[in-house]
Amino acid sequence: WKTPSDMPKVTVYEADLMAAVLNIIDNAVHWLAISSTKPRVLRIEAISSKKWVRIRLSNNGPLIDPLFQKNLFNPGFTLKPEGSGLGLAIAREAMKASKGNVVFDEEADETTFVVSMQRA
Repeated sequence: WKTPSDMPKVTVYEADLMAAVLNIIDNAVHWLAISSTKPRVLRIEAISSKKWVRIRLSNNGPLIDPLFQKNLFNPGFTLKPEGSGLGLAIAREAMKASKGNVVFDEEADETTFVVSMQRA
């Protein structure tokens, strides 16, 4: 674990990173709001390796059914009654524009998305 002051610099467009992280947080806030789990937790962690800096965004709201996981980034796919199905598709495309990525961590104990950026 590194503190923010120790984190290496990354190559990313600020708008792309904001689009990715804000769409993931928006989804987490929605699902936490309807969750009966207390306390509701949204966890954000930054980790780095030789090539990547990754932001893990986890929440303890409802888990995503494995049947739906393969469709999470498909435009138009949504599990929210009022959703457009564009948030995660936008998040992934934005990060790809910055030579990064967004993935769903299907092995995590909580609902977790990982935003990856190349080190500068």
